[in-house]
Amino acid sequence: MRTKIVLSLLFVLASLIEAQTYPLHGKVIHQEDENPLLGVNVILDQLKVGTQTNLSGEFEFKNVPAGDY
Repeated sequence: MRTKIVLSLLFVLASLIEAQTYPLHGKVIHQEDENPLLGVNVILDQLKVGTQTNLSGEFEFKNVPAGDY
């Protein structure tokens, strides 16, 4: 019985670790004068999601799986 409980806990922990997500945020600025750019579309092609920069040129994605984008 104890072995089944330990194996069950390990399975649950492994699935939680695999399912970890993180926020991804940044700022889009003009290359020459470094002013923030508003309304720029920022897209993560692999995840098929996108967002726009705000008035300060900032953007944020929530719940992004770990990886290289």
